[in-house]
Amino acid sequence: MPGGRGRERADDLKAGGRLGMGGDFGFGWNPHGDYAKELTFFVKYVGFSPLEVITCATKMGAEILGREKEIGTLEAGKLADVLVVDGDVLADIGILEDRSRFVAVMQGGIVKAGRLTRPA
Repeated sequence: MPGGRGRERADDLKAGGRLGMGGDFGFGWNPHGDYAKELTFFVKYVGFSPLEVITCATKMGAEILGREKEIGTLEAGKLADVLVVDGDVLADIGILEDRSRFVAVMQGGIVKAGRLTRPA
């Protein structure tokens, strides 16, 4: 980002600032359904690590909403959607942009989408 502003934002996060990710809106470079591009953007251009981005999109987002006791982390008693992918998103956050890498999307403990829903 021009002027090094991206690095400053990443430093703000490390200093305890909070940032939620994801919005239900589409625009030119990130149309509806392609929201994982936002995660890649923050890694490539803002300087966040993949783990920081995933934390912002889950745990921190729930905290900002005041719902951290209900959602945001994988814990017994919390509501969660789970995405299982073929690959290591901490090594390459871009994997989340490739739906062919989705092994399973689970909601309420039930596989709703992904390769595990297809007959063998």
